[in-house]
Amino acid sequence: MRCAKLPRMRPLLKHRTPAQLLWAIVAANGLVSLSFGALSIVSRYYPHGQNRPLSVVLCSFGIFALGLIGTLIAESNLKNGIGSKRWPDSLLAAPRKVVAHPVFSMLPWMLIIASFVYIIVSRSGLAGSWMFLYPAMSLSRVIRTLHPRDTNVDYRRRMDPPKPLQSEHWGTPPRPFSN
Repeated sequence: MRCAKLPRMRPLLKHRTPAQLLWAIVAANGLVSLSFGALSIVSRYYPHGQNRPLSVVLCSFGIFALGLIGTLIAESNLKNGIGSKRWPDSLLAAPRKVVAHPVFSMLPWMLIIASFVYIIVSRSGLAGSWMFLYPAMSLSRVIRTLHPRDTNVDYRRRMDPPKPLQSEHWGTPPRPFSN
């Protein structure tokens, strides 16, 4: 059984530009980071063994779900739009230029390092580190999606075929180690 709202949403999602989808991804990542940050702040005031307020947990979970769904929808629309050549190269030139900057190749690694620093410095556990790790993973997916592929290269045949294993010493007993 199909939901009645899905056909109405399709035109809304199809007419977004790559720049608008990137801003939607940034906003959704902000929501996910906000939810993990709120949980890590609350866990400082409620040590292990104490129950956290249900309203804070439910609100954080709702913000997380909204951000996660928004990120996944926007990333899949960006990937499908680029794959189906929905947008001309002139619309993709600006986002690709921004993502091609060297800062964007280093940003996921800096976010991963920030998550490790947060784990070491913070007392709130691993939940707070995800406010850095989730945007790092999302950013790496966006960079990979926007990176133009070379259509002249067959990536399946890029590597040389494996050579058969050969040895001149098959069947001879092993030699003792020399000192």
